[in-house]
Order: sequence, then structure tokens, then C-alpha cells
Amino acid sequence: MSDIDNLKGSGFDTIRMPVYWGLVQPYDESSNGIDQSYFTAPRSPSSAPSLDAVVNQALQDDTYVIIILAWTPTWGPPSWAFRGISGDSQRYATLINGTASKERTGIVNTWKYIANRYGNFPNVIFELLNEPNVADTSLAGNSYKAFNEQIISAIESAEIHSHLKMVELLTKTSTWEEILSGSVDINKSNVVWATHHYAPMNNWDPNGRYYHGSFTWQGQNYPEGWGNGTIYVAWRVIQVANQIHSWSKPWMITEFSKDTTQTYWAKWLNVFLSLQAEESAAGWVFHCYAHDPQSESGWNINNPTTQQNIMSYLRPYLSTLTVKRRT
Repeated sequence: MSDIDNLKGSGFDTIRMPVYWGLVQPYDESSNGIDQSYFTAPRSPSSAPSLDAVVNQALQDDTYVIIILAWTPTWGPPSWAFRGISGDSQRYATLINGTASKERTGIVNTWKYIANRYGNFPNVIFELLNEPNVADTSLAGNSYKAFNEQIISAIESAEIHSHLKMVELLTKTSTWEEILSGSVDINKSNVVWATHHYAPMNNWDPNGRYYHGSFTWQGQNYPEGWGNGTIYVAWRVIQVANQIHSWSKPWMITEFSKDTTQTYWAKWLNVFLSLQAEESAAGWVFHCYAHDPQSESGWNINNPTTQQNIMSYLRPYLSTLTVKRRT
């Protein structure tokens, strides 16, 4: 289990594992539609351990595991789900507004099964759904609250320990920014919010120009309009902080990144990590998209050159943030 050891040696204490809905519940929406071998069989490539093995090893190594239910263009929803609906925005909308009742039942049953399987592992954290995005921003209110509360109730009916649950803020399809206006908190002490923050991905540099709304940062007002990538990152973090902290909650940033093939890593990291500290974000991660170190090497932290590049900038922050977390 060298991956966990390597992460711990670099200062991390949490790993995030996707559970692909289409693979774990391939047959139908019922509890009987779940393929239990998903949790016990080694993952592709064959050298990768099973999810059960990862969770067990992580417990022995005093490491947290975030389990996130997801689908992607590669690993889509189950074949029985969303018949005739190919766009993710509409898929998420029908889940949240309740018209996709069979699919909603399937997700609830999947989470109930996961909670039952890992309900006795205190090191497991449940992140309910990966990157839900909709065109109808009104869904971010009571409809989204009710959807998540249904999943949380199913988890709590099966778990032994009270696990931390993370709910991602809905994002707008057109801009991939969090829908804050009209959002409603889930008033439970074991439920926190999660977000994914990315710098503008294409041709990012300090002179790049990206749209942002008006905000104040470090006593300086930035009017609505165009600004550089640093301002864009600051705007997103601050807007989310203002909303979530108004609910008296911390929040977790379960994905953030920029393309490692681009320059200005040090400046970007400094701005991002400093902002998170100032705005009391509770956590942050780096991620890779592929197990093969030669695949998409510019993104992939499993690539030794990329990993060294990232860690050389990141390492100065690790001891400071770890001390802050423990105190």
C-alpha cells in the first residue's frame, strides 16, 4: 500500500476515492442491483487494491478516506438510468427536482449500502455527489436541501458511527461557479460543504484576463469587470466563504488545481493557500486523473517529475497547515 505511505510521507492525511455509480449499481435501482464485487475486487489496473483494502489499510495508517459517489464521461451512470437524457445538467436537475424518481432511489440505496459496509470505520468520510451542475439555479435552494437530506437519512439509518458528510455546492452549468444566492444550509453538525476551485485553465498567467464580480479583498475593492487570474481565484474563494460562514460552518475544498504544464505555480499556490487560511477553509487536496504515471503527465501527480514540481512549491505550507489543523 505504498501510495498511502507516500502520501503520509509528504504530509497528507486524507485520500479521496471515487465510487462510480454505473459500476457499483449496474443492474437496477434496488439494493439488489448493487455489484458487491466492486468493493472486494482489485481495480483496474490489476495491481490497484480494492476499495475494501484501501479503507482497511488507511485505518491502520491513521489516514482518512473520503468516499465520493460519481460518474464521468468515461464511467457514466448505470445503463438503466436517465434513459433519453444525455446531458449532465438535465440529469442532475431531474435528480434534484424529483422527476428522476427511479434514479434518486438508486442513489439513496447505493449510499445506504456504502454506509452499511463502512459504517464501523471511523476514518471514512462520505461526500455525497461529485460536481453536480444545473442550468436552473433555483434548484440550489430547498430542492437541493431535501435531496441531500434524503441521502443523509439513508446513511444515518445504516452507519454505526456518526460519519462526517460533505455536500458540494451546486454549480452553474455555463460558468462552473457555485450557486450561492438562494442556497439553503443543511443544519446538522456532521454535515459540511465542499467546493472545487480551479484557476482558469487555458493560458493562465499573471496578465491573463478573466471575468469576475465585484468584491473586497485585503481592504481593496475590486469592481465588477475583468481581472487577472489571481483576482479570479480570490473572488471565488471569498464569495463562497461569505456564504458558508454565514451558516457558521467550515468547508472542505475537495478539489483545486491548475495545469502543471503552465507556469506561475508558486504565485498561484501562494494566493490560493493564503486565501484559504484567511477565509478558514478546512482542507484542500491535489488530485491526479490517471494511475499510469505516463498518462496526462502534465496533470498527474503520479508522474515523478510533476510530483516533484508540485511538492517543491507545496511543501513549505504543509507543516504550517498540519499544526493549525491539530490545534
